Amino acid sequence: MVTVYKKDDLQVDPGYIDYIINFVKFAAKVLKMDDQDFKIFLLGKGQDNQSTTGGYNPSNDNINALYEGRALIDILRSIAHEMEHQRQNKLNLIPTDKQPQDIGGFLENDANIIAGILIKLYVKHYLKDRSIYFM
Repeated sequence: MVTVYKKDDLQVDPGYIDYIINFVKFAAKVLKMDDQDFKIFLLGKGQDNQSTTGGYNPSNDNINALYEGRALIDILRSIAHEMEHQRQNKLNLIPTDKQPQDIGGFLENDANIIAGILIKLYVKHYLKDRSIYFM
């Protein structure tokens, strides 16, 4: 199940929510995680001390994505990146005794690569046109 939350009074395009839910379901199937629940929190600038475009919290499985001021395709890419971190966590690849490297390193590079692949697969196999790149 995919649940998308918005923080506080953040203005969110309802059509974007539909794209986000459909994309997460698609990505979960590709990642063989379609038996999992996903809680996606859309954030405005400066909410929750978010210093990057996305985040994954292994302790509660929540995914944060910066929404405000970003193109839909970039939001989806951030969510895909964090979904890969969630998958890494399920595979016990994320160390519990120290913070993983946030720039470079296997886990971060893997998440970047998988996010790009998921976006391209989604557009190629799921959408009839490429208009999502301009939303």
